[in-house]
Amino acid sequence: MGGAHKYVSLDDHRGAGLAKDIGSYVAWVGSHVDPDQLIGNSLIMGNGDPAAVFDYLYRSMNEWIRARKSIRFTYLSLLGAIGVGNIEADHPYLNDLFFSKKGARWLFGGEILPKIPIGELNEMVI
Repeated sequence: MGGAHKYVSLDDHRGAGLAKDIGSYVAWVGSHVDPDQLIGNSLIMGNGDPAAVFDYLYRSMNEWIRARKSIRFTYLSLLGAIGVGNIEADHPYLNDLFFSKKGARWLFGGEILPKIPIGELNEMVI
């Protein structure tokens, strides 16, 4: 999760939210019987194309998982990086990640946040 979450405490409110997040993840994996079937089905749905597999899993997670989209993106990226499956994003999904989009606009536009279209911004980041 990174250094920003290193010392996060879990009070009753945050603990309940975490429990719901974990529950939604378990329900998502359980909807595919087991993790191996989840990855296997995604490889079939994506015709073995790593970007299509990533997109299929990302959209599937959007339907089931409560956690933030940036966490979903990072999770799937890590699955590909550690070799769990042939998974790789072909674009940064900036349309779903507000702070990443804002950061990219600052990076390419300076201190004034220009209205760079998402498609163009994705290409610039790539």
